[in-house]
Amino acid sequence: MNFKNFRNRFTGVKRGQVLVEFALIIPIFLLVFLCIVQTAMLFNAQYTANYASFCGARAAVVHAKFPDKPDVSANIAARLVLNAGSLNPLKQIASVKGEYMLFEYRVTVTIPVRNYIPGYNFIVPVFPVTGSTRLPIE
Repeated sequence: MNFKNFRNRFTGVKRGQVLVEFALIIPIFLLVFLCIVQTAMLFNAQYTANYASFCGARAAVVHAKFPDKPDVSANIAARLVLNAGSLNPLKQIASVKGEYMLFEYRVTVTIPVRNYIPGYNFIVPVFPVTGSTRLPIE
């Protein structure tokens, strides 16, 4: 008995089986990987929106006693945080909204996050992530 017949008897002739299994499994792994990346991007955007709203509210409260509008201070502070800390390419179209409430100032930051999950991105192309902070005016 030669070596080739001995090898084929125990391993079997399965040419191309690994390639077929790889072709069947790789879309599932790719989908799971993209879901993990999408979740990380959403968490990053949520953290950035919360911190930008806090910085904007703090700037508005600090500058509330000055004659200039605190909305401008809140918008500038929130935009600085958005430009410095966000990995999102859509951060330039984020909305920053400041409003007075009774003895406090609230800043809401909404960042759009692009959807990278295949098939689902046609249904929901952008996820809006919102962060809001209220600080008392003293």
